[in-house]
Amino acid sequence: MAQLLLISDMTYREGINEIGDIVGVFDDDHVFSPAEIDSFTIKQVDESVEDVYAELDNKSPDTSALTQEQIQRDVIRPKYANQVTDLEVTSIADCASCKIAVVGESAALVKVKPVLGKTPVEKSPGVSP
Repeated sequence: MAQLLLISDMTYREGINEIGDIVGVFDDDHVFSPAEIDSFTIKQVDESVEDVYAELDNKSPDTSALTQEQIQRDVIRPKYANQVTDLEVTSIADCASCKIAVVGESAALVKVKPVLGKTPVEKSPGVSP
């Protein structure tokens, strides 16, 4: 299991972060300081630290087909790239989302990553999954 350190009401700063942003990922035996406990939300998830990072990476857009210029121009990276959207769910695959966005002409070049442990499905234009 892993523990996620999340932005809470106390650490929220408008225009900088959002409640639920993942600040850090820690082993389940990590002991947080009293200040961290008071200031942040701490959430346990079922996966290991390595699996959490792998899942979060899988949720991010695959920008390997983009040039450096396109990445600088069209990839929007907030301060914290991932956010927990459901505190009740204990699987990182089901409770977190990626906030990195690709806009402009580069959006069409971004590849869809397969879901971990599942076979990729071909997407037809105009058909949603």
